[in-house]
Amino acid sequence: MEFVLIFIQAAIAALFLLSGIKKIIQGTFFGIRYKRYWLAQFSSGFVRIIAMVQLFSSAVLLVDLLVKPIPLLTVVSAVLLSSLLGLAAIIHIKKRAKTSAMINLSLLVLTLFIACNNL
Repeated sequence: MEFVLIFIQAAIAALFLLSGIKKIIQGTFFGIRYKRYWLAQFSSGFVRIIAMVQLFSSAVLLVDLLVKPIPLLTVVSAVLLSSLLGLAAIIHIKKRAKTSAMINLSLLVLTLFIACNNL
């Protein structure tokens, strides 16, 4: 069970680290260029705030794997990612993008699994 938790935590951390870096570097211009118009609805500052939350949370998850400094910080980080994923799922449901909403809900369950096991 411990191996599964470590694997899921590392995968989620890597996923959000890369996603946050992409949002910081490319911002809303990437979304408009590649027909991802949902990014055009939000300001570039808001997209960068989402990216900062993703980077912070993924960094905490990665540091927790290496050092185990403060378990409560890992729980807070996983809950932040869960709330972000929940809001993203709501946006995808409103846009009738069922596949994207299901991916977000699946990742939400995995991040809640990380939070519950680190309590």
